Amino acid sequence: MRCRLVVVLASAVLLANTDAVLKSTVLPSNTLRSRSITSGRRDAFKNRILRSHHFKARNRLNDLNSVADEGANVVEERGFSASTLETLPSTLRSPVSQLDDWLTQGKSADDVFQLLTLDKAANGLLASPHLNEWISYMKRFNKVNPTKRTTVIDTLTKHYGDEGLARIIEAAKQVRATAGLAKRVQTEQIQRWLLAGETPESIFTLLKLDDAGESLFTQSQVVTWAKFLDDFNKADSTSATTLFSFLKSRYDEDVFVNMLIAAKNVPSTEKIATRIQAEQTALWLEKGKNPGVVFKLLKLDDVDVSLLENPLFVAWMKYTEDFSKIHYGTKITTVSVLHNYYEDDALALMIIRAARSPILREYYNEDNLLTILFNAWDAPYTKNLAKQLLDDQLEHWLKTKTDPRTVFSLLRVEDVAANDIRRVLYDNYSRAFARLPKKRKTSPSNLN
Repeated sequence: MRCRLVVVLASAVLLANTDAVLKSTVLPSNTLRSRSITSGRRDAFKNRILRSHHFKARNRLNDLNSVADEGANVVEERGFSASTLETLPSTLRSPVSQLDDWLTQGKSADDVFQLLTLDKAANGLLASPHLNEWISYMKRFNKVNPTKRTTVIDTLTKHYGDEGLARIIEAAKQVRATAGLAKRVQTEQIQRWLLAGETPESIFTLLKLDDAGESLFTQSQVVTWAKFLDDFNKADSTSATTLFSFLKSRYDEDVFVNMLIAAKNVPSTEKIATRIQAEQTALWLEKGKNPGVVFKLLKLDDVDVSLLENPLFVAWMKYTEDFSKIHYGTKITTVSVLHNYYEDDALALMIIRAARSPILREYYNEDNLLTILFNAWDAPYTKNLAKQLLDDQLEHWLKTKTDPRTVFSLLRVEDVAANDIRRVLYDNYSRAFARLPKKRKTSPSNLN
């Protein structure tokens, strides 16, 4: 237990020290790529970035001071002895004599970075105990040599490049011990790009994402690029773009859809893929893309794959429902599209499975299941089956004593005609619910 607390304290001190340096070594203008900025709008944009950067850095430093204080309190409360503190990693006790020797010899911060082999640490860079030692040296070197001062970001970028550093950051974000520090380094990297006047297009190229092809979402640095795009849009709304609008022109539609499907299965890119897919769906609806075409684009027509377990099937159902609302009077339904790929008996079994399987009920929720059943009601080849399953649904609600107001909402009864199946079902349920005993409510055998 003591060992774990010692590690926590060491990590807190490393994080606090590193973030403080990231804040205090705000990028000097001569470290940025030379760029001609002639317009007043660009100067104003740069000033906004600088103000935002200083404000955020102050807040991060305050948070980190609290973390360090908390770590110190833990040590005091647990009663660590002096001998215990002496066993802490070297991140808490920099080899001062060695640093003094290097400083006396005039070793630059870059020289010491290499002497500590930090230039070879790669994905282990942000977890290296030598990183804190180097930061301590860099601070002292900058103070003694103000004309040769450097920054953490400049040095890391010099040795690993923008792309390499982005990969290191993303790897460190996946490890709990280094995730906090990695996010702060990423923030500084993005601020550096913004101050240099970079754009989503230039950073996309800088991170070599334009060479990734269909493997775009397997590149860890795509997460950094997406974060930069978001920050760029906040800083300069007049030039704002979206993930989807930026990427759609680079890929054929069917290829891009397959890329998104793969990306949604990877935790690190799932959120990005979901955002892009939402924009893509909105565009499809706007252009009136037929649900049957979307069904094939999403590869849902592959009958060898279990359709009901496919998360894209739920998304497609929602798309079909939204399409029907926008294009009022259309005869396209979930069941009518499925009927193009499944025989009546297979389709019937699929509907029964979706309606009666406890696992699928939890996965699809009542709203999605009702959509399937109402679509089945509208199709002559599944109407009788749908009626039976809808009656079973009413029985289920009665057994669970579901309030009629909830059922009214689930059936979407508002504004439907008196003879609509939704209204008929709700009226039947309301009468049956009213007949239940006040104290002991049991399901009646006949709902009509």
